[in-house]
Amino acid sequence: LIKYGFVFNTILLLFIATFATPYSIGILYGNSMEPTIWSCSVTVYDTDEPASYNDIVRFEHPHFDITYTHRVVGFEDGGEQLVIKGDNRTEYDPLVHRDAVTGVLIWHSPSFC
Repeated sequence: LIKYGFVFNTILLLFIATFATPYSIGILYGNSMEPTIWSCSVTVYDTDEPASYNDIVRFEHPHFDITYTHRVVGFEDGGEQLVIKGDNRTEYDPLVHRDAVTGVLIWHSPSFC
């Protein structure tokens, strides 16, 4: 019970803080970023920071109506297209246009699941 109270209070504080800052929060589901980030971790993103090599970014998938969080592992087309891959994946995602990035990860909690 204490564990979930702490998680609830953390999420509430982060949620309130996002209204006055360029940050957004989310909860990561799935194992594609393990062991770096475990499923059910709270994530905080800087929405003003441009993506750089090795950053973990949240982005709109180019072929599906879904948001992913994966790592930038390279660039193409003069830096306009990002090569992105989950840490726990062997295959790369389709190229992601820089405009599809909605945030750069700045913090994540331990998993609460």
